[in-house]
Amino acid sequence: PDLEQLKRLQVGFMGFPGQLAKPGRKLLKEGDLTKSPRKLTGRWKLHAIFLFNDLLVIAMRTGLNRFKVKLAVPLTECVIKIPGKRGASSFDVITPIEKPCLMAKTLDECSAWHQAIADATNALFP
Repeated sequence: PDLEQLKRLQVGFMGFPGQLAKPGRKLLKEGDLTKSPRKLTGRWKLHAIFLFNDLLVIAMRTGLNRFKVKLAVPLTECVIKIPGKRGASSFDVITPIEKPCLMAKTLDECSAWHQAIADATNALFP
């Protein structure tokens, strides 16, 4: 069932580097968070966030079940800093490629994302 779910999701992912649907990969959490702009003059925008057991994907919604991937990074290559640079309900995702700040609507939602990412990362290093 996990592989079939990933295959359906992969169809809607534009710009994903590599193969999303592969044995052993599981979708753990998904939701919408507001992402900081790359430039200081830019606007914060709502992004779809997908947490897999080995990967974090940040994407823009382009339609129903359609996404343009903005960042896909293995969990082994990212560090989460909480609180983020925008306050208590935000966290920074530090990667070799980019360092976006993600903001949740509430502190509880931010904490849930942080815990889910920490749990997934810790499971990679038993």
